[in-house]
Amino acid sequence: MEVIILAGGKGTRLGLDVPKPMAPIHDKPFIKYLMDYWISQGASRFIVSVGHQAAMIMNNIGRVYEDIPVYYAMETVPMGTGGGLMLAYQYLRSPFPFVAVNGDTCFQLDFQHLLHEHTDCHADITIAMRTNLENAGTYIMQAGVLDDIGTCEQSLELDTFHELVTSCYPPKRIRGFMFDAPFIDIGTPEEYERAKDFFKKEVDSPKKV
Repeated sequence: MEVIILAGGKGTRLGLDVPKPMAPIHDKPFIKYLMDYWISQGASRFIVSVGHQAAMIMNNIGRVYEDIPVYYAMETVPMGTGGGLMLAYQYLRSPFPFVAVNGDTCFQLDFQHLLHEHTDCHADITIAMRTNLENAGTYIMQAGVLDDIGTCEQSLELDTFHELVTSCYPPKRIRGFMFDAPFIDIGTPEEYERAKDFFKKEVDSPKKV
């Protein structure tokens, strides 16, 4: 499974001079918790879309993380979530569905459940939603679904998805499914503090040998 991580956001709202996905939680950047989770779900290849202070992310994670290859798609100017996704999309190699996730959230759903729902309804894109119907920033997409979308500044939700259903022929099928699963967000200082509490149990748990 290939996983695209949209990691171009700034951490200014958190009072940090680092990219938001690099926000430290117990001496470990948030993006590594996110990658650890997707490795547990079967990730075999990461493509990280970077922009703001890209070198900090690239130097910290490197080209291999926990034996999983990591590739980088670099923005030269801010391109929004849709533009960042389109840059990373060019690095995909698998003919199977891929996952795209925001780099400042972690929705700990069961990937096989998500894949089943996506396949069962014959969707081109499935949006994972929380039980309150909020978009959780986690998507599964068919290979080739974005072939007709240009690489330019765009919002994934407002621009890219809109074009897929209004300008493509035939229109792409975008579905949403709710999942009752832990959701971790570091978008605000309050959420950032809650994320520290959430991951503390992982840090405090004894390592398996």
